[in-house]
Amino acid sequence: MESGGLELRLLLLARILTSTGSDESSGSLVEDGLRQQCQEFICEDLASRLELASCWLYAEAASNVESALKGHRLSGDEQYRKLLLSFMGRAIEMRSSSDQSRDPTLSKLLIEAPSLPEEVMDELRRLSEDPSSSSVGLYLLGDVVLERYGDDRDRALKILLEYAICDDELLRGPAIRLLTTTLLELKETEEETEKYSLSAVKEMVERKPDAGEEKNEIGRVLHLLMALVVKKPELLVNLAEFFVISSSVDRDVILDLLADSAKQIPGDSESVSALIRGDQVPDAGPYALKLLETLAADSKLALVLLEPAKERFSSSGDVRFI
Repeated sequence: MESGGLELRLLLLARILTSTGSDESSGSLVEDGLRQQCQEFICEDLASRLELASCWLYAEAASNVESALKGHRLSGDEQYRKLLLSFMGRAIEMRSSSDQSRDPTLSKLLIEAPSLPEEVMDELRRLSEDPSSSSVGLYLLGDVVLERYGDDRDRALKILLEYAICDDELLRGPAIRLLTTTLLELKETEEETEKYSLSAVKEMVERKPDAGEEKNEIGRVLHLLMALVVKKPELLVNLAEFFVISSSVDRDVILDLLADSAKQIPGDSESVSALIRGDQVPDAGPYALKLLETLAADSKLALVLLEPAKERFSSSGDVRFI
């Protein structure tokens, strides 16, 4: 076959299929029945026919733009949504219920689609919140964040951030790991995740909680921030500021989580030294002490932190820092 011949045939076929039902007054080149048969043909082996599926989707999207420019109603917009959802549904059906690995066909379909309607995001939510497909849904949301732009990326990231502070531990943990590893490589994602986490913790410590739920609630939103602190020790200062304005019960939770996370924080970080010296958030004495005690368990770090601890004692007279 001559170079470009396959691409041309795919494009022509997609344009013919798209013409079906696009203008009821002028008729169509193929009957709806044939259009349905073509759709079923693609779905029978979506992995190997994904290129045709993508061509068809782009043709539908182009037809919608053309109609909009002519001032026509976007009757084809519904066809596009149904078509994309049918391809997505078929790919999901073909997966084994025990397979929690990334799905390259689904991923490529969502990455290459012209746009992702809200129904697609709803389906990704359903997959993520179903224990039998949770990993698949989260992977796909991550792929959308990494590979798409604008509103599609923002909506997928928003869903992941909501999961990162949700009540469901089995969903929250994987969402946090995804946000603080692969997705953190994107500057936009890093900034938005940090902003969201700080806002969630601030709102929580300023709340008027029910005594019976307080401890669980603050812990739920703190885990994301603690995971970020390990990557960016400067956030220890923000956490110390929250500690100062927290209730006694919230403070206990913060100290417990700090003790767990501090073991992974570089002890030679300037933020660590500044907190121990009291240069940053001097009112957070118990917080700085917990940080010092946890890090000083490592003999090498103990030597590094000796001087900041002495300075804290000299300035405050707090013998706990000796």
